[in-house]
Amino acid sequence: MKLRLDRSSPVAIHQQLREQIQAALHVGQLRPGDRLPSLRVMARRYEVNPKTVLRAYRALKNQGIIEVRPGSGAVVGGETIERREEERALNLLRMARRHRAEALTAGLTAEEHRSLLARLDKEREQDHADRNIRPRIVVLECNSEQATLFSREITRRLHVPAFPLMLPASGESAEAILRMADLWVTTDFHYQEIKSRAEEHGRPCLTLRLDPGFSQAILAAANRGTVLMVHADISVVPAFHRALSNIGVTRETLDRIRGVSGTDLQAIRRELASADAVYVSPLCPEEVRALVPKRVLLSRPKWHIASSSIEALRAMILTLPTLARESAVPLALQARAPSPARAGDGEEESRPLPGRNAKIRRRLKR
Repeated sequence: MKLRLDRSSPVAIHQQLREQIQAALHVGQLRPGDRLPSLRVMARRYEVNPKTVLRAYRALKNQGIIEVRPGSGAVVGGETIERREEERALNLLRMARRHRAEALTAGLTAEEHRSLLARLDKEREQDHADRNIRPRIVVLECNSEQATLFSREITRRLHVPAFPLMLPASGESAEAILRMADLWVTTDFHYQEIKSRAEEHGRPCLTLRLDPGFSQAILAAANRGTVLMVHADISVVPAFHRALSNIGVTRETLDRIRGVSGTDLQAIRRELASADAVYVSPLCPEEVRALVPKRVLLSRPKWHIASSSIEALRAMILTLPTLARESAVPLALQARAPSPARAGDGEEESRPLPGRNAKIRRRLKR
């Protein structure tokens, strides 16, 4: 990991350090368990005061991102209360899988194993058989692209209802969604803000991180030439730029990553003329993807969320306390949550945001 500190920036150096380390974790350049340099090494390497580095490390520790160990630097994935709860949930998931393996070794089929557990705790089994009390997840993000994409992917991979909610998530409708949800998720960039609100509502909050393969594929293409990113919500591109900038990607490389709206067909055709590689969001209609020559079309990643984040979500869902919600899902929300995918489904299906498909088809017919 290489940090790029701008001493002419109005953003304080300790804040730049914190944001760049946080971004490196989000895009997969840093992973849980990785060791950061000690205060002295970091201060010497970037010619800053050790107290400045300490201030950045303390902020990251308070966020639950790192654990500071005197004399040996910091380790990603600190032992804060939130991280210990996540680790406990993961341990319980491993225990459940171990028990399932033991049942298989004993000759029990999956159905016989379920039947045995049901007899041991019939009442709880009946509760969890009721689809109306499945855990509900709300994905809070600052752009509709990630909020919608992450929600659909969580539903497909974990088979639970997940609802997108745009920040700042204010108003009566947003509050209804937050009260309805059993678990809140967001990215590292909004975690501290969302965690405080989740605690007020008595809900657990977890972070989502990008699958490292996604950003690596975009960067690899940008190192070879110009990359065009076609999104349903174009505001995701500047946010992606900021995350990449925070992990040391040069301005020259960032300038080769351009964005265009999936509804602006004229702009797409114009940008295609100079693009060496093109990524099309799964939220854009297939008609848009069909405009792109196959020789420059980047393979759509199977998943956008890191497997470690999905595993942590799965563990937390497994260990949620007995669910007690105020009411059923509001009617306005029922269209937001995709139906759970069948087990074994492949890559994320292409499903545009509501209301966009017909409009784009009319343009394509012209």
